[in-house]
Amino acid sequence: MLDKIINKSTDYLISSEVIDEDDRDIYEYGFHMLYSNILIIIFVAVIALYFSMVLQTIVYHITFILLRSVCGGYHASTQQKCFIISFTVFVLSLFGIAIISSFWIAMFFSLMSVLLIWFKAPIENENRPLSEDEREKMKISGRIMATVLIIVALITYILFKEIYNWFSISILFGMITHAFLFVIALLLESRKIKL
Repeated sequence: MLDKIINKSTDYLISSEVIDEDDRDIYEYGFHMLYSNILIIIFVAVIALYFSMVLQTIVYHITFILLRSVCGGYHASTQQKCFIISFTVFVLSLFGIAIISSFWIAMFFSLMSVLLIWFKAPIENENRPLSEDEREKMKISGRIMATVLIIVALITYILFKEIYNWFSISILFGMITHAFLFVIALLLESRKIKL
């Protein structure tokens, strides 16, 4: 089904003379990424609405994406695996946010995330190698971002725990999820395995 939509989208751009036939593969890949990400967002939105956890989901994803963008992490070898892993990790994280009300347990695991980032980030993706300059900038950005996120979660908890405990826990779970996928990437990288 998705392949038909991708082909029709690419055919439309070619017939409209927006792109050349020679660029078909590039655009099909781009459409594949776009539509797959849209599907993930739709599934995430439906789950968040179903569990009445829209704000938690937003805070969680902002945290996760911020860390992922500068620190790297696990990348699935296929789009289908990416979808399944993303969806599973997200649902488990929402359950964690809903069930674990102990800020200090979540803080402990988030501190492990900060240590990983300080000593191991960034992890390169084989499809996009980093220059030494990019690597250094990402390392500094990751350290600052992880530290700021921990501080924001801690201050929010201390000052507003009665009202915004969900906010702090959502930040911390975004960090924990990133750490989990970061460790998987480190293990796979050390063994030169692709999953």
